Amino acid sequence: MKYEVQRKEYTKRTLDQNELGEDPLKALSSWLQEAFDLSLLEPNAAVLATANKLGRPTSRSILIKEIDDEALFFYTNLESRKASDLKENPYASLTFLWKELERQVTLEGKVFLLSREESFSYFKTRPRESQLAAWASCQGKPLSSREELLNAFEIERKRFENFLEIPLPDKWGGFRFVAETLVFWQGRENRLHDRFLFVKEKEQWKATRIAP
Repeated sequence: MKYEVQRKEYTKRTLDQNELGEDPLKALSSWLQEAFDLSLLEPNAAVLATANKLGRPTSRSILIKEIDDEALFFYTNLESRKASDLKENPYASLTFLWKELERQVTLEGKVFLLSREESFSYFKTRPRESQLAAWASCQGKPLSSREELLNAFEIERKRFENFLEIPLPDKWGGFRFVAETLVFWQGRENRLHDRFLFVKEKEQWKATRIAP
C-alpha cells in the first residue's frame, strides 16, 4: 500500500524564536505542560534512540519523568537493550511528538547512569505493583507464555508481602539525559514548517532558525 495521498496541512500554530526564549529546556517544559493541560495521552512519552558500539541502532518509546535546568530523567531495566547500548555508547537521541499540536522536539545528547540512591528515590514513588513488576520482569528474555510472567509476578508479590518498603532491584535504575542540541518543530502550511535549532556552546545556548 502506498501512502503518498495521505497528506495533511498544518495550520494550527506558528512559531517564533521569541516564544521559545533563551533556554530550550524551559521551552520544552512549557510545551510539555501545555500538552498535559490539554489532557493529551501521555505527553511525556518520547522515542529514545540508542546505538551499540557497532553503531547498530534501536529505538523505543519511554516516559520522561522529570526535566530540570540541565537534563531529562527516565528509568528502566538495566538489563534491557537500551541500557546495554548506553553502557557501550552513551550518546542518544530523544524525540517528542504531539500530533494534536502539530509539534515535535528532537534532542541529542549524552546519557549518564544515576546513582542507586537517586534511582531508589524515584522507585519509592511508583505504585507497589509497578515495583513488583520491576522485580518480576527479565526484560527482553524469552517467555514460554504470559502465564510464566504472571507467575513470576505472583512469586515476587508473596516474597515481599510483609515488606513495608520494597527494595530497589539491582537490575533497575535511572538515567540522566544531558541535551547538547534541541530542534523545535512547528508544522506549517505547504510544508514550510518553523524549525529552531539550539546548540550549547561554552555553557550558553545559541538558537538558529533552520530550513524545514
